[in-house]
Amino acid sequence: MSETFFSGVLDSGFNLPDAGEHRTLMPAQGAGNAAALAALFEKAQQKHRPITVICADASEAGRLSEELGWLKPEARIGVLPDWETLPYDTMSPHETLVSERLETLWKLANNEKGRFLDVLFVSACSAVFRLAPRSYILSNTFFYKIGQKVNLDALKTTLSQSGYSRVDQVYAAGEFSIRGSIVDIFPMGEVTPFRLDLFDDEIESIRIFDPDSQRSGEAIDTIRLLPGHEFPMDEASLNTFRVNWKKTFEGDPTRSVVYNDTLKSVASAGIEYYLPLFFDATETLADYLPSDSVVLTIGDIEQAVSAFFKETLERYTFLQHDTERPALAPQKLLLTAPDLFAGINVFGRLRLLTAPTEIPDVSLERKAQKPLAKLENYLTACSLKKRRVLLLASGQGRLMRLEDLLQNDNRQAEHVDSVADFFHSNAPVCLAQSPLSSGFTLTDPKVAFVTEGEIYQLKATSRVRRRRNAADALEATIRDIGELAPGDPVVHAEHGIGRYVGLETIETNEGKNEYLRIDYDKGAKLFVPVSQLHLIGRYTGADPDHAPINTLGRGDWDKAKKKAAQKAHDTA
Repeated sequence: MSETFFSGVLDSGFNLPDAGEHRTLMPAQGAGNAAALAALFEKAQQKHRPITVICADASEAGRLSEELGWLKPEARIGVLPDWETLPYDTMSPHETLVSERLETLWKLANNEKGRFLDVLFVSACSAVFRLAPRSYILSNTFFYKIGQKVNLDALKTTLSQSGYSRVDQVYAAGEFSIRGSIVDIFPMGEVTPFRLDLFDDEIESIRIFDPDSQRSGEAIDTIRLLPGHEFPMDEASLNTFRVNWKKTFEGDPTRSVVYNDTLKSVASAGIEYYLPLFFDATETLADYLPSDSVVLTIGDIEQAVSAFFKETLERYTFLQHDTERPALAPQKLLLTAPDLFAGINVFGRLRLLTAPTEIPDVSLERKAQKPLAKLENYLTACSLKKRRVLLLASGQGRLMRLEDLLQNDNRQAEHVDSVADFFHSNAPVCLAQSPLSSGFTLTDPKVAFVTEGEIYQLKATSRVRRRRNAADALEATIRDIGELAPGDPVVHAEHGIGRYVGLETIETNEGKNEYLRIDYDKGAKLFVPVSQLHLIGRYTGADPDHAPINTLGRGDWDKAKKKAAQKAHDTA
């Protein structure tokens, strides 16, 4: 059983809603949404009841999942992400999104009594899509273990019919390759590929391997193979698709590229928006949820769903007569707002009311003699009230900069690695790296969480997790000049690595303006307008004191970028 740090966020008499019961959830004054979710999780854990969180805003669903994961690291959290394509787009979702969705759907289909997931996050727009039946997910999931007899030809057929692509070298989810007795597979729902080594018709070993170096690593006993798509690609299912197509659309079906591709067992780009045609009947998110689920809604779900349905209807009206790619009617693809609520109303439901923050203005004033004066005043006030404070930053660089500013004001802060460490500490002020985007206060115990959002007056933003290294990109981003100290190495997008010297006021024909001064090799200086701060990034190398400073005008930075791009190309 997890520790209950956030029990004071909920009323002492609060109980989880029974099936069919609908209530509002008002957390304690000053507690934010993330703290309310942490408190609800603690309560639900005591009853072994899973939670589904539906957010009107898709970015909030992703953000809150990260924040809850930091506040309650023991929580098993799942996200059913959006496809990140518009209805009827002629492109398919990225394979990492499909992989994550299939992983989540499989866990939901097996989640009675919270067996695999404690908390599910989903946006309102994602929650209204009609889904493949649970029977498809379950019957097309296979397990392979050491010592199991495997017919190589049968395995090849199974993988192909499950939607996996045969390639020469495996790099991405949904791919497999066969070289003699070695089978490389990157299962959907996994973050690493696996290598099966067969001896005759028996699996002799299963190992994780690195797709870049192709070297085998840790040995494991069993792997799970989810289907390669959210729809089947076996011949019987393709026949079902074609029969349903003819029932749905008038005219000659062979004029459609989508229909013709199914004759060749090919899934056309964007075929996800014809998903219902693969099945005799689809299911909904409500069908996947365990009967004892608690459904929590955040924001105006009805408005979000209605707006999305209206937009989809407008696109349908424009595309429905396209003979090559006729659009499927929105009601066959999506639920309306009344449909969604009819499905989730059978569960215990809560509507979260956001409590107003009690964190005062603690913003940094970079031109002031004491930039952290407002924060210092707040820390002093908290000390007088016996309220402990945890200061949070999203990256290690920002955390170090914040600590430097505190030390300049003779304020000591203890570093902690987790929420539990903070609650177990007695230090009046602590520092931690955290994804929390907004702070909150608790009265029992008396603590305050203050984030870089309050200090640098930043708005919460959606964190893109795919197709780039999000952690490195977030760490490198500079969102306020106050994060920089003289001597810090920085990276200009066009000129490369230099050292930040400070702010200088320069008078031009347009008047006086502030510029960041960056020094480069051989005494060269670059003055960057404050308005172009977005071009400056933090140097994230291992040794900032010995960062390789570039030379202006010689093309060093362009050469370095081309070399890195070529290395990435060679790896791919």
